[in-house]
Amino acid sequence: MKRQMRVTKSDCLDPVGSSLQIGFTLVEVLVTVAIAGVLAALLFSAMGRVRESAKSVQCTGRLKNLMVAVETYRGDYNRYPQSYGGNKAWWDNLMTGGYVNSAKDITCPSGGYMDTYDPNQQSERRRSYGGYGYTSLYLWPDAARTDAVPAFFTTRLIRRSMWPLIADGDYLAIYSLDDPTASAAPGNRFAARHGGWANVLMADGHIERARYGDKRWRQSELNNGSYFQ
Repeated sequence: MKRQMRVTKSDCLDPVGSSLQIGFTLVEVLVTVAIAGVLAALLFSAMGRVRESAKSVQCTGRLKNLMVAVETYRGDYNRYPQSYGGNKAWWDNLMTGGYVNSAKDITCPSGGYMDTYDPNQQSERRRSYGGYGYTSLYLWPDAARTDAVPAFFTTRLIRRSMWPLIADGDYLAIYSLDDPTASAAPGNRFAARHGGWANVLMADGHIERARYGDKRWRQSELNNGSYFQ
């Protein structure tokens, strides 16, 4: 007696057997790997933003501590520290005078500048030491007279909440903020290094944030007569 071959319903639906199933499995693996890669890229990007946000918060804290140091200096000398002169920058006065505890206190976490303080180094790198630019003696032309008239700037400034004092920068002094674009010279802009934003310490101690192109601190604005008496 001949044995009859039994054909099942599954054989009819899948005539090539399990090879087709293996093919779908490989496609699924490739799709899964691609999705995992996209998710990893998104995760790394998010982590980068979180880290930079944390550095911006640290920067804000250090700027506020600098405000305490500058105000203490002002109380002792009846003027703000000079931005630069006699081969000394404003942070030299704060460091050597004991107004800040360490080089870290005058260094932006995102600045990428020197970790050690060397008052004898006069390189361009040192001229941008710490990553903060000091503005007060230059945005208002008469303020540069503080060496000759020590109390001039301090006593006449009345709109302290509107006056930029120290900002994220790539040079020790910020001479102008008339057109602070990314391509401007380091002395004519702030450094928007925190996710496209710069932290700016105002003369009353609060922090403003600014993007490149922000012209609210033009010299014509700061010298319109309403900021001082």
